[in-house]
Amino acid sequence: SIEPSASWLNPFGAGGAALTGGLLLGVFIYWGWESAVNLTEETEDSASAPGKAGLWSTVVLLVTYLSVAIAVVAFAGTAFLAENAGEEEFIFAQLAGDVLGGWDWILLLAVATSAIASTQTTIIPASRTALSMARRQALPQHFGHISPRFRTPDV
Repeated sequence: SIEPSASWLNPFGAGGAALTGGLLLGVFIYWGWESAVNLTEETEDSASAPGKAGLWSTVVLLVTYLSVAIAVVAFAGTAFLAENAGEEEFIFAQLAGDVLGGWDWILLLAVATSAIASTQTTIIPASRTALSMARRQALPQHFGHISPRFRTPDV
């Protein structure tokens, strides 16, 4: 294990190539976070609530990713991570038993929940786009139908 350090959070500490790689990774990580902003017509206080939700979801996601990254490096150490660099998809499963013991099934539940959320963030913007296009007659009008019960697009 390694003692955590504030220097780990310096974006310029590893050089320009690492910063560029980190920025590209950040674009991938935040894929879909804007779904909270796409739901403006279905929210109360639609002028400000979606913007606040987008900002809060960004803060929560950033804190979550940083916390997990710091915890993994602090627990496992850089030598362990370097030795298992070819198993990056499996690294959490390798560490789950050591960290969580008999509760390592929680990791599977977290990954499954994340996959479901990722699927939703792909579907929601598509339905919102279809609704907008139908309202402007770029798609057939039935794509612009709103459910009277749920007040959301239902086609």
